[in-house]
Amino acid sequence: MAGAFAGEAKTDPKDALVIAQTARLRQDLLAARPKDELVAELAVLVGHRRDLVADWVRTVNRLRGLLQASFPGLERCFDFTSRSALVLVSRYQPPRRSGPWGAGGW
Repeated sequence: MAGAFAGEAKTDPKDALVIAQTARLRQDLLAARPKDELVAELAVLVGHRRDLVADWVRTVNRLRGLLQASFPGLERCFDFTSRSALVLVSRYQPPRRSGPWGAGGW
């Protein structure tokens, strides 16, 4: 059907328009039905992705708690959406305190 719209540059929005117009104009197209195996595989992948996101959220929340306890000012201005910043901060431990607030450290 892209030939019917010759001369137009191909982009995702235009591809979507071509698909929509083709589906609207042609009456001989059948409904697409996914195979059961594909649906099962996608369900596994989506579940795995959901687990990864939950792990990420737990890690960020744990890091936020540690920063809040150690460096409240840094926690307030820290960009928790930057993966590189999170990796950098997660690899360092807070300095050990001596004196009346924590003779043995944290």
